[in-house]
Amino acid sequence: MKKLKKSLSALVIATMLFTSCSKDETSIAEEPVSDQVAVLTLGPVLNDVLNRNALRQQSVPDCSEAAPAHAQISFVYGDSNTPVDIVVDILSDENGLFTAYDEALEIPVASGETTVSVSLTDFVVWDDDNGSPGNVIWVAPKEGSEYAQFVDEPLDKTWELRAGTKTYTDVEVICFDNRDANLYGYQFFTITPVPLIEFCMFGNYCPPSGRHYPASYSVSVWEYADGEVGDQIYEDLVSELQMENGEYYADPLCFALPDREGQDEYYVEIFLLDAEGQYDGPDRVILSGVITDDEIKTFYNGDNLDYYHFQFGCGDDGPPPFNDPTVEAKHYKACIKSLDDTYAVGFAYLMLKGTELKTTVLAANLEANKMHPQHIHQNASCDDYGGVFWPLELEGGGFPTADADGILTYQRTFALTAQQAANANFADRTVVLHGKTVNGNYEAGQPVACGEFSILTY
Repeated sequence: MKKLKKSLSALVIATMLFTSCSKDETSIAEEPVSDQVAVLTLGPVLNDVLNRNALRQQSVPDCSEAAPAHAQISFVYGDSNTPVDIVVDILSDENGLFTAYDEALEIPVASGETTVSVSLTDFVVWDDDNGSPGNVIWVAPKEGSEYAQFVDEPLDKTWELRAGTKTYTDVEVICFDNRDANLYGYQFFTITPVPLIEFCMFGNYCPPSGRHYPASYSVSVWEYADGEVGDQIYEDLVSELQMENGEYYADPLCFALPDREGQDEYYVEIFLLDAEGQYDGPDRVILSGVITDDEIKTFYNGDNLDYYHFQFGCGDDGPPPFNDPTVEAKHYKACIKSLDDTYAVGFAYLMLKGTELKTTVLAANLEANKMHPQHIHQNASCDDYGGVFWPLELEGGGFPTADADGILTYQRTFALTAQQAANANFADRTVVLHGKTVNGNYEAGQPVACGEFSILTY
């Protein structure tokens, strides 16, 4: 199973020595090379004409005036599928720019062979920030990306290196504009190293016949902050049906998202696709909404990663935090935080559609195998949440019990009267979870966590 976080921060090496273009430049050393390796040197070549003039229909990104100082490089070689990821200094001589020597650029040649195949997959040029990479200024676009048209040889670029040689290879780059990061063919966080978190999903679709099918769908993701959709991270990631032994199946769709310090938010759209031979889909976005990195972490149990499972047309459709954008309803969310000396945390979701109230509570770090009363309270602040406004009970009475890991999962739909719905004012309410041990005795009425509801407006 997948790990909670992955990091590309190792690409930025804080101890690298920076050779300034204003100092004495160093040429490529003409030293003998072992016949067991081929030494690779890469020279970034800025496509200057295209970067100064929009010669084609699509304009090119603006250039920075900063000097190139470091190159972030990823490549594979030989029969290995393991990528080599390094950051090296950029030097220059009378012939132009080139990458400084690094042991990782000594490509081993298999015994008995005279050449080795190398495929360059990433090439990003940075300016300098006190001896370390600062800002991305140039990027080699990838084949199939919007900006691939501006170079003659977009990545991936593959060639043969001969043993015993020191090979110099030009790499065409264009200027980088982070407003258009997705147009270069990179995930933006491979250009700007940040910690990552993985999110997986799996879907089912039920046509009018009621039969369940694994869904074929695409997912697009944007950054989200301050109530606004920002830069696109992914466009149309596709989960398609596959066939094995005459049966259709689908794997969970997993992708990485930036997980910086503090809370990150992502706006997500799930588009249901047709599945030829299986069903005709509605051809629209079926679920959309904002999810935070903290919500994604609720799908992790230790090192194990569960997936967000949605259904469409099957009765109990998409669970929070995503909702069908065509359904007229009010949506509310509360981030549940611990009170006093407890560690309970979680999320609560409300969907008010007419007089129907759908409630969901997900919480962790509760006392295992204990019943935990929970209520919507009258006031808007956890500093003074007031009396009970609406108990979140089970259909048969009583309250839900946390499992052996202290995790509580609750969902119930209530039928309100018209007056109750009109007076709900959930944006001015809180949710409170109860139940903890005090002096050796479990007291179900003791409050342990609270969350303040806010209405979702996207």
